[in-house]
Amino acid sequence: ARVTSAGLTFGADGVLIGNGKDACRLTKIRATEPVNEGDEVYSLETPGGFETPLFYGTVTRAELAPGTTQWDIEVRPAVDPHSAKSVSIVRPMMNPKRLAN
Repeated sequence: ARVTSAGLTFGADGVLIGNGKDACRLTKIRATEPVNEGDEVYSLETPGGFETPLFYGTVTRAELAPGTTQWDIEVRPAVDPHSAKSVSIVRPMMNPKRLAN
């Protein structure tokens, strides 16, 4: 997302993958999409989902090699994974297996 005079402007949809250390990769972003260092990464707004997108982190590196069809993007997580005492899986809908008796 980018901050504009109209507020946050959302861009391409991708997949955020942790690297097991201190950063994440944002994958599946087409080369035709504008991406810059400093862009913020948020969850998608989906029907039945959250009204306010969740902030995941900030783009720290965005490279587009000649002839490639997707960006190579690194994201600094919003929270230091080494300082987190606990984490939760957040789903916009209840898992049907949890409803089974």
